[in-house]
Amino acid sequence: MPLDSRSFTTDNFPRWAEEPPTPAEGSLVPGSQFHEEQWIMAAGMLARGNSFLQVSRAMGCSRTTLWRAYYGSKDFRHRVWWERQALNREAELRLSSLRVLVAEQIERLVTSGDPATVRWLAERLGLFAGLDLPAAKRQAPQADRYSAEQSAQHPSLIKL
Repeated sequence: MPLDSRSFTTDNFPRWAEEPPTPAEGSLVPGSQFHEEQWIMAAGMLARGNSFLQVSRAMGCSRTTLWRAYYGSKDFRHRVWWERQALNREAELRLSSLRVLVAEQIERLVTSGDPATVRWLAERLGLFAGLDLPAAKRQAPQADRYSAEQSAQHPSLIKL
């Protein structure tokens, strides 16, 4: 039983589920001898960073033909942009799931008491900042800060 397309008009899909834009004239590159699927493939290749030469070789056309299609068809440029946005969205989704996995692994290692992981995490959080300085240098800034606080509270104690 086919679905009625009108039933999806009120659905709010997430950005990663967006459909590609529909060309205004019905074709990405109107009047082209190449099939629409080839132009879709070309848009995807350009979005992934392939050069115009690589894409034209894959399509079996000249580089000039591809340049004319790209700069002559707003719909084709829009499709390349949409493909780039889709790749960026996909990358963000992958990174977010990797972040969760990394956080779970770090948490597991810390709770199991792995000293190397605990040390690494403490360094990354800056918990060891300044501990490699000699004790006299570590306490000198604290003494300066204390005298500055006292001077601010009691202006009559300012040394001339």
